[in-house]
Amino acid sequence: MRTLLAIVLLVISTPLFAESFPPVPALKPMPPAYLNAPGQVVEVQSMPEGITQGGLPICFGVTAWHLYQQHVCKQAHSDCKHLDPKLTASPLALSAMGISSVFTSKYKTSKVIPYSTGGSVDSALFSLSGMDNIHADACYPWTKFAQKYHEDDRAMWKAFENLRIRHYDKFKAEGKACIDCLQDTLRRDFDLDVGKEKIEAALNEEVFEKFLYDIFLKDCKTKVEVGEFYEGGWPGPADDISYAGFIGKLKKLISANTPVSASFCADRKTTSLGKGEACQNPHIVVVFGYRQACAKGQCKDYMRVLNSWGKGWQAANSDGWMDAQNFYKYLDLGGVSVEWIAASANGTLR
Repeated sequence: MRTLLAIVLLVISTPLFAESFPPVPALKPMPPAYLNAPGQVVEVQSMPEGITQGGLPICFGVTAWHLYQQHVCKQAHSDCKHLDPKLTASPLALSAMGISSVFTSKYKTSKVIPYSTGGSVDSALFSLSGMDNIHADACYPWTKFAQKYHEDDRAMWKAFENLRIRHYDKFKAEGKACIDCLQDTLRRDFDLDVGKEKIEAALNEEVFEKFLYDIFLKDCKTKVEVGEFYEGGWPGPADDISYAGFIGKLKKLISANTPVSASFCADRKTTSLGKGEACQNPHIVVVFGYRQACAKGQCKDYMRVLNSWGKGWQAANSDGWMDAQNFYKYLDLGGVSVEWIAASANGTLR
């Protein structure tokens, strides 16, 4: 599928930081009574470990990365739990590929690290499919950065905010910068050793997103080859968009060892939105498991999600097992809301 999403999927406007985990109506965890209940369980194999968006608006990039990396591991019959950063695509670079077309049109570049704007899974995968290679994670190991801050999104976000306010914005306002101070900040907060000439050039970029790209990715020569793949999407023009159609498609894909992305409105049922009204808090997750659990004489569908809010969120929310029927009520059906990757056009399961 080559059609761009009609609705750009941005990170939730109010960051959900690791230490608080406020409830999200769309994501209703499986209750304890069902966790050990008998029932069918199907899960995608060769899933990479979950990574966090780290306070940046890159839920779409992190989600696209999980879909792509699982596909790479599946095709190579390799271990996706212990990835070599030199041989793994950079989630930051993939996020840049999916950034909002409004942003890229305004600044005439996609060589950015998203900070004030988001993007879409479809745009990221569409751009990636046309590339011969992509920056490797070794250019700036995102997981290592997350571990430095114990996957605390607030702390990671503060590191970027400090970089913006105390250095980039100050330079733009005053026309001068303490380069030694900026070097110290990059070493302390990001474990980066950057030369003065590179910093001076980056400070002259017109937006912070381009400054970040120049500092973190621009000169890196370590890249990984991009293999051929195809995208699939639901719903199509002839698809059943009822809950039965949604859960049926989900089960079919997961049974075929294919994870999917699912876009939704985090805090409002999509049926409650007025005509022409857009969701104010869209989000996107990976779905990689299905189970039907029965307890107290009642059976329910659950799906297992991998959320970009980190391992702490997973642990605090039934390890990602969510009420599927409740989730469906918040599903974004205004465009292609479920996407996946296949090895061939015939494997898109349309």
